[in-house]
Amino acid sequence: MKTPLRRVFLSILAVALLFAALFALSHYFSEPRHGGQRLTFWLKEYYERHTPRSQEAVLAIGTNAIPTLMKLLLEERSIFLSQLIQKTRLPIEFVRDDSAWMQRRHLATIGFQVLGSNAAPVIPTLLPLLDDSPRSHLASEALLFIGEPALGPVRSYLASTNSSAKRHAAQLVLSITRHARTNLESLLAHPDPVIRGATYLYIRGPGVPHDYICDELFKGLHDPDPTAASYAAIALRNIGNEATNALPRLYQMQTLTNTLVATELATTIKSLEKRIRLNALPHAGAPDREGSKDQ
Repeated sequence: MKTPLRRVFLSILAVALLFAALFALSHYFSEPRHGGQRLTFWLKEYYERHTPRSQEAVLAIGTNAIPTLMKLLLEERSIFLSQLIQKTRLPIEFVRDDSAWMQRRHLATIGFQVLGSNAAPVIPTLLPLLDDSPRSHLASEALLFIGEPALGPVRSYLASTNSSAKRHAAQLVLSITRHARTNLESLLAHPDPVIRGATYLYIRGPGVPHDYICDELFKGLHDPDPTAASYAAIALRNIGNEATNALPRLYQMQTLTNTLVATELATTIKSLEKRIRLNALPHAGAPDREGSKDQ
């Protein structure tokens, strides 16, 4: 009796060892490696210390990194434990810790940042994600890092029927071209109000004069589309102290009849007035001369 039982035990042990070996091998080869270290090792090192060797390692891995980067980028949250607790109806409050999940997504964007235009082969996979609202911002960030090779394909999404995709496309065109004036003017005059509205929001960029920004946003307040015009009002209060000089003109425009624009305009005026009051306050930590005399 002992011999058959021993054989069964040894068989089970052998199968278990085989599965363990297969798991270890699959884990080992699940990511491309360089210098004996996995891709995520180099991505973490680049994130933490920006060492030249980590950048060189990711570039050496090259396009072989793309499958892992996409897996990290699009990985879903694990909700198994919370679902299990709900099914058992235990009086346990589940606090989800997404830090590791968010870190993996961040490592993916770092990978695209390091690879830059070398990651161009993944553009056809990323583009359809612009239509996927929960993940469109992830695809947009990756496409931005890829840069110039993505510009042409991204432009085609300006004609999308998906509003979110069009907004991302407008922002990407501006960012990739570093807000080139020809692109700005083309988008500001675009027949689609969604694209015009997105352009108002993202008009601020490197090398774009503040006077030009304010003038275009004032024109935007008269946009025939109420939503686009309201985005121009929102953009005005987000461009910094330069917009405070525009308050006299904004006061004159408070008689706008469109409710949506008037509401955003009123909020913009209050925000800019508050900014002026804050700027007028003494600098934090500055000595109070009168107080020091009294002492």
